[in-house]
Amino acid sequence: MNITLIERNKLFYNKFCYRVVLKYLGIQFISNCKDLDHFKRKIKNAKSRPESHWYSVPKLTELNLELCEKLIEFYNKYSSNKEVTFLHDYGSLSVYTSNIDIMRELYNLDNKLEITQALPAPPDIMYFAKEPKFAYRVYLKGVRVNESLISDLRDFSKRYEYSHDIQVCTSLNDYVNSPRWTKRYYNYLSNNYYINYNDPSTLTLMHLLFNECLGKNYKLEKRP
Repeated sequence: MNITLIERNKLFYNKFCYRVVLKYLGIQFISNCKDLDHFKRKIKNAKSRPESHWYSVPKLTELNLELCEKLIEFYNKYSSNKEVTFLHDYGSLSVYTSNIDIMRELYNLDNKLEITQALPAPPDIMYFAKEPKFAYRVYLKGVRVNESLISDLRDFSKRYEYSHDIQVCTSLNDYVNSPRWTKRYYNYLSNNYYINYNDPSTLTLMHLLFNECLGKNYKLEKRP
């Protein structure tokens, strides 16, 4: 099989080792088809609908119907299987799994497929292409905020605004310094917010100030 290894901080969706992207003509009509006849009807109906972009709907004569039928069978076989996740995009269908035998099934349908395997970093290390400016990063949890927590985060952000050893990410700084957090749909922290720092004792300080919202901590390193 053609397997391309890529280095990532995490597995695909934090769960899957392998990914393959199917880009066959008509692939967007594969899902939820009972069989090949159903697939053909979907394409014909798509062409007949006025709202359809008729030029993006393939003709049946342009398709490899034998391959389409096998892909429909594959999709139906694994669409409810927790070992597999399908991601639909216009003109493509990505398949994710950690079971190499499932990838081999697809490869047997088309031996030109390129399968990608994720090589994740160790669980407590985050790699970068260049030398990172900070030694550590802690992410925040997606917890509900209140005035006290916002005040603690805002004070911390202002106190170290010009520090060379601590960096509050821009999105978190903007969030705590705006009234947005008071609104119903914005009163939760994003788990994408983070704080970079150099001194390990800074993490202890943050735990004392706002322990309830601290999440995963990483050591930052240049990729080997």
